[in-house]
Amino acid sequence: MKDQRGTWPQAIASVVGSIGLILALRWIAFEPYVIPSGSMWPTLRELDFILVNKFAYGVRWPLSSEWIHQREQGPQRCDIVVFHSPQNEDTFMIKRVIALPGESVEVLRSGRVRIDGRDLPWRRATEDENRELGVELSAQDEQRWREGCRAEDETSLDEMGSWHWVQTSPLDEGEVEDPVDWSHEVPEGHLVLLGDNRHRSADSRTWGSLPATEILGRASWIWLSCNESWPELPRVCRPNAIRWSRMGRVLR
Repeated sequence: MKDQRGTWPQAIASVVGSIGLILALRWIAFEPYVIPSGSMWPTLRELDFILVNKFAYGVRWPLSSEWIHQREQGPQRCDIVVFHSPQNEDTFMIKRVIALPGESVEVLRSGRVRIDGRDLPWRRATEDENRELGVELSAQDEQRWREGCRAEDETSLDEMGSWHWVQTSPLDEGEVEDPVDWSHEVPEGHLVLLGDNRHRSADSRTWGSLPATEILGRASWIWLSCNESWPELPRVCRPNAIRWSRMGRVLR
């Protein structure tokens, strides 16, 4: 009978090939990422484990911003994207694309957004919707809104756009007007990115617009979520602290 056992070179080649395949998939297709803070609350929460689609906008050469293949449609308004921090190349950040090249963007004191003189549509969350988000209304977070992203115009939002939750702080007592707190003209080839937790996010209001070439991929879905991790292993969830209701959520 023929010996079916493999040789050592075959075993080594199999292991190296498997590792190479995993690295290739991570480079081209998907990469895991752990949410480190609450800047994207309530869409993303601290210790949400997500997968980032690195093929969403094309394929780059390894360790380079140069494209092997670039898709015609780049990042769109309201995409949740991962990128290197403009202030620290070693730090990854995750924010939402709000303004595109050539647009004029204004962020009002309330956290609402105006693009080219037109407000993105908003509506206040109901009590039932807040309960679905797992939060209770309080003086600090009574201004939870649903913000709309339009493809062309706000009148056809349901058919052409999408909604996402935004957390803001209420205006000061007695304040009626909602003045412009920050404004920016987006250069060609750049994007303006904001956190969904509008008053607790270091984003384009801190470091300006971001070159679109710096976008590493689009956040796709939550594959694991927990309230706390092991002290010695910050990227490993405690089994009794898993947020089961958040697992499998598609990100919009």
